[in-house]
Amino acid sequence: MEHLHRYLLACELAAGKTVLDIACGDGYGSAMLARHAAQVTGVDIDTPTVERARGKYVADNLRFLQGSATDMPLEDDSVDLVVSFETIEHLTEQDRMLCEIRRVLRPEGFLLISSPDKYEYSDVPGYHNEFHLKELYCQEFEELLQKHFSRHVLLGQRVVFGSLIASADARPFLSWSKVEEQSRSEGLAHAVYHIAIAGDEPLPGLPSSLFRAPLEHSDHVRQLDAALHSARECLGAREQELQDARAMLSSLLNSRSWKITAPLRALAALLRKN
Repeated sequence: MEHLHRYLLACELAAGKTVLDIACGDGYGSAMLARHAAQVTGVDIDTPTVERARGKYVADNLRFLQGSATDMPLEDDSVDLVVSFETIEHLTEQDRMLCEIRRVLRPEGFLLISSPDKYEYSDVPGYHNEFHLKELYCQEFEELLQKHFSRHVLLGQRVVFGSLIASADARPFLSWSKVEEQSRSEGLAHAVYHIAIAGDEPLPGLPSSLFRAPLEHSDHVRQLDAALHSARECLGAREQELQDARAMLSSLLNSRSWKITAPLRALAALLRKN
């Protein structure tokens, strides 16, 4: 969901532009961008992944190339917009990646990049992602951008279940959270991911946005519903077995043979005591 939301945001910036999608994976995001951009190049380090993307998404203004974030198969000053979502944390050579992005960007071009916040993503939940080689705290992320670009704007992202009240016009955004104590913050509280737009020329405005995914349609909720249905079926079967056992016991206790043998059972119990 987070990834799809980012690409929808990128599409707002891609109209008429030459776009590079770094670490494009199977290509669905590049294909989304191609509906708006003049030209899109998706680059991924894994050759089989690139081949699958080429077979799955075909358009005159879309191509997929094999390459890495630190060595991209593009000419200098060849793209207007670079998109890089959840890539930088997989590299230790982060400065080199930003240098490579600067190389392929035109002077008036800009970068749209996301990175997990190390504090919210890893420290708070005590989580370790073995594929992340170098996660960044928010300040580190901003310092890295400032080394390579003269301007940047930062946004926050997280998946939430809650209530949204949004103005019809552009106004400041407040958020509240309630875990143990209620807290109020300007902007998104406890952002798990940071999204930045960076460049040297004046940057386009990025609106706050909502990607609405009905809770009942989420994969997690569907899995819970399936588990609940299975548990209910199992409980129903156990209840039926219990009813059958009770019926058998009642039938046995009321049977003629049970009543006739009652003295023998009493004698056996007396002998066991002695």
